[in-house]
Amino acid sequence: AIEAEHGVTTEVIGRDELRALAPYLAEGAIGAGHCAREGKANPLRATPAIAAAAARAGARLMDRTRVVGLVAEGHGYRAATDRGEIAARRVVNAAGAQAGEIAPMLGLRLEIGGFPLQVTVTEPVAPLIPHLVYSAAGKLSLKQVANGGLVVGGGWPARVRPGGGLATDPVSLAGNMAMAAGVVPTLAGARALRSWTAWVNGTPDWRPILGEMPSHPGLILALFPWVGFSAGPMTARIAADLALGR
Repeated sequence: AIEAEHGVTTEVIGRDELRALAPYLAEGAIGAGHCAREGKANPLRATPAIAAAAARAGARLMDRTRVVGLVAEGHGYRAATDRGEIAARRVVNAAGAQAGEIAPMLGLRLEIGGFPLQVTVTEPVAPLIPHLVYSAAGKLSLKQVANGGLVVGGGWPARVRPGGGLATDPVSLAGNMAMAAGVVPTLAGARALRSWTAWVNGTPDWRPILGEMPSHPGLILALFPWVGFSAGPMTARIAADLALGR
């Protein structure tokens, strides 16, 4: 009902409707929440496109630049980076899993942490899944991309190497693939090609940390836990509106 108020309608459907809509699902599927407007995007294509649009609009982008200090100064802030200093009236902390490392530079503490997760993609298979599939029976997100590969995830943990790097956890890989094959039996014959890992931010209550810090005017927090890329556009819009006084 909350989603519908904002134009996103989800319909609860039973076994028969689900079978007609998604015949690829296992016989044990008893129903679903179906959002006809649900979609998917490839971050490897969408993110550079958004960055290029920002640059065309006048934004100055500094990639591979580490923030090493941040202090309040006058009516704004001064950030020290490994490529020089930046003065600004407003700062948006959208550092994800590292946001908790930025906050103490201003004497703040954020209840946010980093969690290592992994995702796997299979070899290309014939068109099978036109939907974005989540499972209520376990940790699974599943979608098929344009070349036929299936991207399989759902929040399975990766391993942290000595030194802080990440590695695929074979136990999570096996569990994730078994869950996927249980929901879509046809996938049991598909071979996994590769897995990749990433740090995802998370909060204890699973709620976002979003808005201007009352104690630090001009400091805006834009942190949406667990769902990452999916929440990026709406979080960015709210942060931009706040920064511009809208």
